[in-house]
Amino acid sequence: MSEYPIKTSSALNASASSTINLQKNVHNDGFEYETVNVLGVSIALIEQDEIISFIQKGIKEHRKGWITGINGQALNLAYESLWLKDFYHHAILNCSEGFGVVIAAFLSGVKIPKRKVWAEWAYELLQMLEKNDYSLFLLGGTDDVGKKAVDNLHTLYPKLRITGQLNGYFDVNQNDTVIKSINQKKPDVVFVALGMPKQEEWIYRNIDKLNAAIFFPVGALLDYISGKKKRCPRWMSTMGIEWIYRLLTEPHKVWRRYLLGNPRLVYRALRARFRGY
Repeated sequence: MSEYPIKTSSALNASASSTINLQKNVHNDGFEYETVNVLGVSIALIEQDEIISFIQKGIKEHRKGWITGINGQALNLAYESLWLKDFYHHAILNCSEGFGVVIAAFLSGVKIPKRKVWAEWAYELLQMLEKNDYSLFLLGGTDDVGKKAVDNLHTLYPKLRITGQLNGYFDVNQNDTVIKSINQKKPDVVFVALGMPKQEEWIYRNIDKLNAAIFFPVGALLDYISGKKKRCPRWMSTMGIEWIYRLLTEPHKVWRRYLLGNPRLVYRALRARFRGY
């Protein structure tokens, strides 16, 4: 289920039966790091400062591509979807974000990747963008959320160049206009907050038309930056039970993801260990 109740497809439902071209003009070569395969998705075994260095290299060399944070929902969706698994395969970097990845790795019998919680290390990324005068574009959420996020970011990072912001409520007929608006602003980095898997598919379908260097599918990050949503207490995040907090605070939105998705993830991880894929 999407983080946002987007009524339109953001160019994702032009045809329900359409096939996404799996050959994309992305440049994820030249980024070397150790990975571990968790349910068919390569997760980087990498430290946080290395992530920032890879991002800076990608921007400097204009190595067009995307960097993702993988959680249990992402593993479940990629397990069921060829295009999403290919999306992660072509990423510059897949970071272990959710505790579900840690559990799936443990149950699968592979090396356990250290979690890199996107909503936490994003601020180090923003600091790097400000320091190097790189520009940022925000796509997604409502206008109010986006504008408040911009205001809060400017308060935290006065010199951060945010070249534009658009809401995520656009339909397939408006997609070319959205792409044109982003390209006119010439950002180095784009945060795409359309909810999973809409944001991933939007990047995948449209990256060849976009001129920015690095794209991040960021889920509800703009909600957190704007103050619309609150992060769970740090102790819950540390213990890997943030999902319980979200289940209690947003039951109508996430109950399927956790109450149905978590057992499915456990089953798939155990199957991968004892029977293979």
